Amino acid sequence: MKIIVQLSRFLVGALFIFSGLIKANDPVGFGVKLEDYFLVFAETLSFFRNPVLLQATVPLAWFICVFEVALGIALLLGLQRKLVAWSLLLMILFFTWLTGYSAVTGAVTDCGCFGDAIPLTPWESFYKDLILLVLIGVIFIDVLFWPKVIKPILPPVLRWGLFLLVSGFSAWVGVHALRHLPFINFRPYKIGVNIEEAMQMPADAKPEIVELTWVYKNKATGEVKTYIDQLPEDLDAWEFQDRTERLVQKGDEPPIYDFVLNDDLARDRTSFVLNLDDVYFFFISPELAHTNQDAWRGLNALQAKAEAEGVHVLGLAGSSREEIEAFRHEVQAAYPFYAVDLKALKTFIRADPGVVLLRKGTILAKYAWRDVPDYETMKAGHFAGRQSGPLADLNPANFSPGQRLADLLTDQTNDLAGFTVFNSGGDDQTTRLVNSDTMVWVLVRDIFEVNLESWQELQPVLSGLAERKLPYGVITGSDEADLLPMRDASGLEFDYYFSDPDYLSAIEKTNIGVIAVVDGKVVARWSSGQLPDPATILTP
Repeated sequence: MKIIVQLSRFLVGALFIFSGLIKANDPVGFGVKLEDYFLVFAETLSFFRNPVLLQATVPLAWFICVFEVALGIALLLGLQRKLVAWSLLLMILFFTWLTGYSAVTGAVTDCGCFGDAIPLTPWESFYKDLILLVLIGVIFIDVLFWPKVIKPILPPVLRWGLFLLVSGFSAWVGVHALRHLPFINFRPYKIGVNIEEAMQMPADAKPEIVELTWVYKNKATGEVKTYIDQLPEDLDAWEFQDRTERLVQKGDEPPIYDFVLNDDLARDRTSFVLNLDDVYFFFISPELAHTNQDAWRGLNALQAKAEAEGVHVLGLAGSSREEIEAFRHEVQAAYPFYAVDLKALKTFIRADPGVVLLRKGTILAKYAWRDVPDYETMKAGHFAGRQSGPLADLNPANFSPGQRLADLLTDQTNDLAGFTVFNSGGDDQTTRLVNSDTMVWVLVRDIFEVNLESWQELQPVLSGLAERKLPYGVITGSDEADLLPMRDASGLEFDYYFSDPDYLSAIEKTNIGVIAVVDGKVVARWSSGQLPDPATILTP
């Protein structure tokens, strides 16, 4: 029995210390989990809708972390045994009920027991708490009844000194993380991560499997039948009654799945921004209503120095467009802001405001506003060899390098939303061309505008692409009867496609253009009068 008691004492004490410290590393993250629970309980208990309580989630999270560590070290040292035993029992009873409720209802998908370091499903958390309940039950019985195995260790001065040292250390860890950033970043937005790559599903990802159940009634006989993952063969003879879904297997998600940048016209600019071929800064505030405005005003000096050398500064905020514009005016933020999901920004960086340095979507450095070094220091450490230049246009022409064509053509605010490409048989080829692994588009809006000079510039490009065996095709706004003589004159058997000349004008202002596409993104483009040497197209 003594071995069981002492083993329970050690396991519970060590686990509480570990759990408290790992959450103290990121009290903001634990506060987000508490807020999730409060919002669930608010559906039935109005107390949890109290805005004061919702704003107190982070201080409460910090206190719980310190309290966990204090209970753990007190148990190991044998301090205040009855008080500790009662506290452990009441706490584990509450958390067992909480995780059991989450497991049964699915209301909260991650309890946050060990922060982001060791994510647990609701059922895993519940089973863990059941085991702890048994171990703490052994401790409770020993301390209050029998056999009184748990005794104080070390002399009183050392005992209390060690208790205060460990508890104080956990409190300091939490305060430091709140004032700066977590010591260890367990979230997907780590330094060195390419955000766009982290938004892709892994090749071996587990797919989501949903079972669809359909209920139909026969119009002639009145017979009611149930169909699983299929419909009646003679559908016209049946009348729909009901449809239900059952999740058979939950699918995997990419590490980053909710990061979307919307500009002031509500356009999705995520892919464009993440593919800016340069260094740039994100100034981030998850909640502008609670951010430090003086800190933002201090960041204006960094913005001025960065933009003087052609380095963009972009604001990211988890607030409405109206709040963003009012805030920009208030702090004199003379740079573009994008609206982003609030939780995505809280996951991105725990500081408000926070500063992130990136290059082409890869995170180079992250800072809480208190720790932002001057521009010269960041330049020396991360992009010393970069040459100064003018600011690049953040609203480029259609089909500019870095743009993902699928995003561009599905953006309903864009004048290319209806762009389609057909082959000579009238089959829509848009999706295939837009998502090409490698493809060179040769745009010829109007065959009749191709004069001798432009033909002498275009013909070597076509010949060079054919010689290099690069996939390419001519897209024109003219008829096939007008295009074929040009193909015959070139002596080449290239593929050709047709599109509306108005859309081609929106893509290329001159009559002829060349666009290189790799993995569905524009990597280079040229216009008539500046067509490239074909040997240089799609070469490193």
